[in-house]
Order: sequence, then C-alpha cells, then structure tokens
Amino acid sequence: MKNPKLANRYANALFEMAEIDGKIEEVFADILLIKSVLKENSELKNVIDSPHIPVYKKDKVFNAIFAGKITNISEHFLLLIIKKRRVPELYSILDEFVTIYNTHHNIKIAKITISQEIDSALISKIISILETELKCKIEVKLTINPNIIGGIIIKVEDILIDASISSKISRLKTEFSQNKYKVSY
Repeated sequence: MKNPKLANRYANALFEMAEIDGKIEEVFADILLIKSVLKENSELKNVIDSPHIPVYKKDKVFNAIFAGKITNISEHFLLLIIKKRRVPELYSILDEFVTIYNTHHNIKIAKITISQEIDSALISKIISILETELKCKIEVKLTINPNIIGGIIIKVEDILIDASISSKISRLKTEFSQNKYKVSY
C-alpha cells in the first residue's frame, strides 16, 4: 500500500540530513544508484517486497550490494528503512527524494513526445527555449510515439503544448462534426 505522506516524510528527513552534512549531491548520486540497481534487478525487487524474508536477511542483502558504494548517510538511511519495515515504500521514498532535489535546484522535467528521431541540436534548442521561458533548468524525458503522426508534444508540470498532427486532426474532426454552417435549400 503506497503512502505518499510517509514517502515525503522519509525523503525530507534524508534530504535535511544530507543538507546538514553538505552532501546533497553525493546522496542524490546514491539515490540514483539505488534506483537503477532496483530497476535493473527483478530478483532483488522480489526479495525486498517479500514479507516472508526476515529483516536481518534484507539488511545483509543491502550491505552486500551497497557497502562501500554509497555514503554513510545513505547507508544508515537504508538500514533505518529496513528496521522500520518500510522497504515496500522504498521506491516511493526514492522518487520523492528526487522530486525534492529537483525542487531545491529549480529543475523541471519536460516530457517531450515526438513521432520519430530528431537531431540533438533541435532538442537542445527546445531545452534552451523552455529554460528561458520557465526560468529554470530543464531535464528532458524523450518519448517516440509514431501515433502522433508528426509535430511535438511538450509537457512541463501543468503546462501542455500539443503541436502534434494527430491532435490537429482530432480538432478538425470535432469542428466538422459540429458545423454550424449547414447548407439548407
């Protein structure tokens, strides 16, 4: 069961500890490492999510994987998560930490959907325009979706720019179906 308030509390606590120790960047790198290891290893995910595996075994698994590879703050944090039996919420906590980090550094995620591969120079130009307009640093999550036919869809937080061919066709269909100027003889 996901608990967003719990994830926010733990992530905030970790961020504050990292900020006090002046190791925000190191802890952020640790969080990205932990997320990538958990994402790539389905067996580890099964071990973590299993309520039948005792806490001390999960502790040993985490120590074997991450000992010496992450900071003491991150290591103690993982041990706390295990001891408090919050391991099923670990994914949410890690995601929330990334969100807090991005907010702290004024970074926004732009989800860009295009119909086919485009030149990286064009992507850089789009990023530059978004950064200028939104006055923040932009990170891009690029998706290729041939169903949009052509054009581009950009979503940054609650801002949506839909300049795709499929949406224009959809709008035209709606306009034609609601034609107010019917010919009557």
